Order: sequence, then structure tokens, then C-alpha cells
Amino acid sequence: MKLIGYHPHQVKDVLKDIGVTIVSETYNDFTCLCPFHSNRNSPALSVSKERGAFVCFSPECGESGSLINLIRRMTSRNEFEAQRFVLMRSAMNNDNFSDEIEKALLEEPEYKEFDQELLDRLHSQFMQLPDGIAYMNGRGLSSETCETFGVGYSEKRRMITVPVHSPMGLPMGFVGRSIDSKNFQNSPGLAKNSTIFNSHRAKKQGGTVIITESSFDVMSLHQAGYPHGAALLGGNLSKPQIDIINRYFSRVILFTDFDVKEKHIANFCRRCKPEPCEGHNPGRELGIKISQALTSKEVLWACYDYGNIVYPDGAKDVTDMSEAQIQACVSNAVSNYEYMLWNPK
Repeated sequence: MKLIGYHPHQVKDVLKDIGVTIVSETYNDFTCLCPFHSNRNSPALSVSKERGAFVCFSPECGESGSLINLIRRMTSRNEFEAQRFVLMRSAMNNDNFSDEIEKALLEEPEYKEFDQELLDRLHSQFMQLPDGIAYMNGRGLSSETCETFGVGYSEKRRMITVPVHSPMGLPMGFVGRSIDSKNFQNSPGLAKNSTIFNSHRAKKQGGTVIITESSFDVMSLHQAGYPHGAALLGGNLSKPQIDIINRYFSRVILFTDFDVKEKHIANFCRRCKPEPCEGHNPGRELGIKISQALTSKEVLWACYDYGNIVYPDGAKDVTDMSEAQIQACVSNAVSNYEYMLWNPK
């Protein structure tokens, strides 16, 4: 008797019943504390929601196997007993599965659906008119990337529009940027703090997400080979955004802005009182807020050259870098612990 696939609720119940602690979950996996070594802080065990296969990513452990293997090792059951153990959880889940579907459907209307036809018309204008394409190409973003993200253009307002979706892919509106100046205008009622830009695509790529501040950052990451970028659409972090990261991702790479402190001097700064304000780095402060809010996640900081340069050539954000530089920053990302020791200003 061989079980080929499982339901996520089935796997979740099995893990709980055999004493494996689930810390978080992504679109594809449960992230757990590994029961085979001393794993108390950063969860190292990943369990597939669909197949039940597990693997520990800790170099000191490396245990792996099937869900049946895990049950047998944790409970001393034989193979037949382990399979029966799983099947019993399947039956138990059938009773409340429809209720959980109803609950999920009730939660979705928190996001007000935007007119998809309007987004489509804006995108059609973008693809037909040269001004918007020329502006985006000038920002280093290809027509193919703009097609992927459904970028639009308002000829009347001379404004680029980028659609924003809920984590489940529901259109919520757009963020807009003038091609003549650095003026921003969002669609009316856009609740940008209740979602994370591109999270509906990023969650399908696995458990890792690269957090940035703007939609253009995410598009630049996409071009560099990282489709799992997502943006907070500003310098603030909300509870719904923390919940989204906790729900769908287990590993977070922070790629927030590195601002010039002298450009952020406040005349009346409460944090620096009674001394005069010497400036602040909002992008770094935002990254620290994110890391402090995600205590159960693996948090890394994008870094070009640890100990020397955070971002290359004085770059402020992802859009200031070449694809090779972006790739270097992601590849050289350092742990939150290392970054705090370095503490670049």
C-alpha cells in the first residue's frame, strides 16, 4: 500500500500529532523545528504539503525522508501502522474541510476588487504608445518585463501605472508615477498597506522572498532572475504585511533602500534630542523593523561586499544597479546577526 499524495491539512495534523513543531508555512511547505537535532531558534526542517517529504537544511543534521519515515521514527510504528495513522487524519479532515473553505472565502472580501478592464485598457495603451515604453526602457526595464507585470500608461496624465494585487491575485488598483517628474498617484482607495506587491506571484516560487520598497525594484529583480521579489510600496510596515510574510514565506532577504543620511535630517527630531539631528537612513530602519517582526524566520540582508560596501557604486536601491550587481547582492546576502554586528550606517 503506497500513498502518493496528501492534502496539506492531512500533513499538518500528522506533524502536530507526532510532536513536530510547525513554526510557519509557505505556499508549498511547512517550516518546522527539526526533531533530530537541537533546533530551537531558526527552523531548519521543511516538509512538503503535497508529498509529505521532509528535509533538514542544517549542515549538522541533514536528515530527510518521506512522511511515513518521519512517523515511524517519531512514534516507533511499523510501515502499515504509519500509513493507517495518516489515513485516519484524512478521515478526520473531511469533516471540517468544507468549513475551512467557507472561512477562506469569507476572508477574501477584505480586499476590494478593482476594475480589471480598466487595468487592461491602461496596459493596452502602454503597449501601443511610445512614451511609456521609452520611459520604462530608460529606467532599464524591458518591454517583456512590463508585459509580465501588466504595466499601463495614461496618455492624458502622462503617467505609468503598475497593477497591485492581493496575495491571492485579486486586482486592488494601481500605483502611478509621472514620466515627467517624480510625482506619484495611486488609484482611489488603494489599500496598499494591506498587501505586498507581487506577493501573489512570489509565493508560487517557493519559501524565499526578497523584500524591497517599490514596484520598480521588484521588476528589476525579476529581470535579474529573481521572480520572488515583493515590495511594501513605501517605507512603512503594517501588521497585514507581517501576516502575509509569516503565512507564505520562511526565508526573507531584505533589499530595502540604503539612503543618504544627510538627506533625512529633521529640524525637530525626537530620536536625537537634545542633540541636533545628524540624519537617518529610513531604508535601513525599515529593514530592522521587518527583521524584528519576523522572529521565527530566517532573515538575511542583501549585501555587495560584507564589511565594506552595502550596495555598489553608491546605489540607493535595486533600480540603481546592473543585473550582475543585483545578483551579487543576493548571492552575498548575510545573516541578520552578521549584519547587526557590522551595523553599517
